[in-house]
Amino acid sequence: MDGPTKKSKKQREDERESGGSKRAEFESAQAEAAKQMAEQMHEETAGDGKDRAARGTRRRSVTSQSTSTGGNPMQIIFEDIQKLADNAFVRAVNGNFGVVTGGGGEVGGIYPGQTGGASATTGDTLPTLLPEAMAAAIAIGILERDGNTDPSAGQSFDNALALAGAEYKGNKDLYDQVFAALVGFAEEQPDPVTKNLRVRANEWATVAQALAQQGVVAGDIHMVELVAATLTNSIGAGDGRAPSSMKIEIPNFEALVFRQIIGANLDGARGIYVVGMLDELKFFGTIEKLVELWQVGQLPIGKGPASDALYKYWRDSATRMTEIERRNLYARTFGLPGGDASVRQPNVEVADLWLRFVSPVSQYARQFQVDQIFARGKLAVSINQEQIKKAAADLAGNLSLHCYGMAFNAALELIKQLKDGLGILNDPEIKGAFGAKDPWQVIDQVATTELGGARNSVKYRTMATSGDVIIGWLAKKADQLSKTGRFDIIDLDPTHANNDQDLVDACDQWLAVTGTSEGSVEQYAQPSDAVMQPTRPIQIPSVARDLLASVGVKANGAFK
Repeated sequence: MDGPTKKSKKQREDERESGGSKRAEFESAQAEAAKQMAEQMHEETAGDGKDRAARGTRRRSVTSQSTSTGGNPMQIIFEDIQKLADNAFVRAVNGNFGVVTGGGGEVGGIYPGQTGGASATTGDTLPTLLPEAMAAAIAIGILERDGNTDPSAGQSFDNALALAGAEYKGNKDLYDQVFAALVGFAEEQPDPVTKNLRVRANEWATVAQALAQQGVVAGDIHMVELVAATLTNSIGAGDGRAPSSMKIEIPNFEALVFRQIIGANLDGARGIYVVGMLDELKFFGTIEKLVELWQVGQLPIGKGPASDALYKYWRDSATRMTEIERRNLYARTFGLPGGDASVRQPNVEVADLWLRFVSPVSQYARQFQVDQIFARGKLAVSINQEQIKKAAADLAGNLSLHCYGMAFNAALELIKQLKDGLGILNDPEIKGAFGAKDPWQVIDQVATTELGGARNSVKYRTMATSGDVIIGWLAKKADQLSKTGRFDIIDLDPTHANNDQDLVDACDQWLAVTGTSEGSVEQYAQPSDAVMQPTRPIQIPSVARDLLASVGVKANGAFK
């Protein structure tokens, strides 16, 4: 058997070259695959919301547009400095670094003397800032980042400004490279109108500080990727963000709140309260008794307007609310006695809330008047605007809650019925039949002889008119009472044409006719805990309502 064939020297060289070429191709393919995988991982890490930063890691070949056909070069604009609108803080920092603020200097976040410009083909040639502008802008960003933006703080602000300058100077190369990367990202999404490159000084300061704390140095080959990742974490508070660069930001809860106090509901409450007070005076009972006497011929009036009005009232009786329905409505909205106890859910809290509003208003007005008499420069009162606002919000919220549903429509109908009744009582024939001078004397006469006794007409008329003013004021202030924040809710300045003196007068009148003692007024004028109540009705199944009632709890959450 012949032995293995020996290869020539040339064949062996050819095989070595072929193997080396294949090895090089394999290594090149591996490197390309690794590169693609790294880019894919980086894009996934950056997230959809920060696509701008991720795209900035790749080389760009997008043509940059100029601001006009004349080819004006794009400029770098600091959005956060622009929003500060040339205030004392910006002026102080710019001036510290020899930069003029205003005409001929930094205007609207754009610093003068920007070199370079936008390339018409590649977009890779970007504007740069002068050294003093760089120092001023990063100092503003550092001070914004650390919350030191009040020049009136004196020495503490001066110290913070000096530290900001030292921070930049001590790591200038790194901070400059971070800024260059941010400007590169900004080229991806320039201002749609001016085509300027939008950056933020506080983001520059935050990202640069975070990289410095991570030990990143200038010249790092992954600088662009590191800036993109850190910017993403800075904006989105990702896990990689340095805690020292974070700020605790409490959500604005009030911005998520729909109006807690509905003005239309309070308008309905006005009508119901007025009618309810006159119903306590036996207003509707008097009208119905007059109709009854007219039907059987015991009312000495003949053909004429009075007879026509009584006939119309009798004819429409089937479409009006009955007494029991009215009483149920009064009980549900204002807790007035009467009605069907098996179906009504009385508003048991409103009486206390009413006194806790009218009492501090009256006390505050008295103290205000004393202050005016003695001409003190500042109102020395134990009751303040916040206390009145809180009491007003509690009462308005309660009435708004209990006047959902048919309350507004019922109020319209009852006010119409009230006007019709006043027309009957004020008719000369009706007044003459009872020897009365006004409608209220007619009510007193009929109530005394036919309805078991008259009521104090002055008391209930005054309660009706003063209550109308009080609830009307709450309705007018509904939007303000739904908000938080410190502001004056009541204006007693006599020089103001639209002050709230009518509210004060109404509160004083209501307290006077109801016989509320001074001691009670002082007691109810004291601060109290916030009322536990929802802002709208809560739907409770009938089975649950029955179960709650069996253990002594009303469906609205109140105990019997």
